[in-house]
Amino acid sequence: MPGEMRGLGYGRYIKADTAAYSLTRLTTVDSNSSRKVAFGGNGVGGLSISVVMPVYNAEKYLRQAIRSALEQTLPPHEIIVINDGSTDSSLEIARSFGSAITCISQQNRGLSASRNLAIARSTGDWIAFLDADDYWLPEKLARQAAMIQADPSIGLIYTGKTDLSLDGTTRDVQARPPQWVTNMLPVQNYIFPTTVLTRRSLLLEHAFDESLESSEEWWLFYSLSRITKFAAIAEPTAVYRVYPESLSNRNWKAVFDYASIVAGRIQNDFTGFDKILLRCKTNSRIFANASLSQREQGSPEFLRYIVKSLILWPFPNFWPARYKILLKMLIQKSRGWRAT
Repeated sequence: MPGEMRGLGYGRYIKADTAAYSLTRLTTVDSNSSRKVAFGGNGVGGLSISVVMPVYNAEKYLRQAIRSALEQTLPPHEIIVINDGSTDSSLEIARSFGSAITCISQQNRGLSASRNLAIARSTGDWIAFLDADDYWLPEKLARQAAMIQADPSIGLIYTGKTDLSLDGTTRDVQARPPQWVTNMLPVQNYIFPTTVLTRRSLLLEHAFDESLESSEEWWLFYSLSRITKFAAIAEPTAVYRVYPESLSNRNWKAVFDYASIVAGRIQNDFTGFDKILLRCKTNSRIFANASLSQREQGSPEFLRYIVKSLILWPFPNFWPARYKILLKMLIQKSRGWRAT
């Protein structure tokens, strides 16, 4: 089976409402700068976390994102904001926090390049990703640090998230267990970067691929799952904002193309019948996602893509709701035909 080739890819899992931690804080000042350096107690001493925050025209939510990092019950070692050529007031907002953060500006190079630059400039042993339109709950880093205290062999920890819509409605999404996630990573990414804490050394070895404008996170987490142990906290520790201006809302064709590139790379790690099954299942998922995106954007090709998805993988053991989606699309199409 696809997941069996990644023996290091899964580990500790804490279900919602069962995680406990006991950490104290000792804050000192780095003699070389005015940035605060935080150390956890009870065996977590020496754990230093660098927060990596890429920013591009995020003035609307940036202040809340930075505050959520500063207000952690286990303060981070540093917060690095990469201003990726913003043309709004993002840079001024970031600078208003003074020495509490490190702000670096560059010409617009994209999300992956911004994250890689922040990782390269960071000095912590661990990297926590925080997108400028998201924010953390106060105990996010403390809970993850407690897991490292319990199992130092962990290389990456992710958690659940809360989706926040424009109208203010929320939906909690619990994280799946690490073994399930690593088994599914060849097909689809179920890890959200804003929830992730991972070792800096791993990211120096496996950086974000700057040639990918989409699916770069899928490729990174799949690569890391092959070399380190994953752990998870089921309940949300971060809020993911869902809105039209989000970095994740991109042209469906570009998303489709980059997903296909990553899928091809992953499939090269498999052979024989396993590779054929993986190709059919993954491509089915990519075509289904493209179909939904096309329908939302008014493209007339949405029906053809959902049909192709079902042809590639007609079995109901994977995304059975595709049949309901097809039915709704047929009804929508028929109404359009009658209207014309």
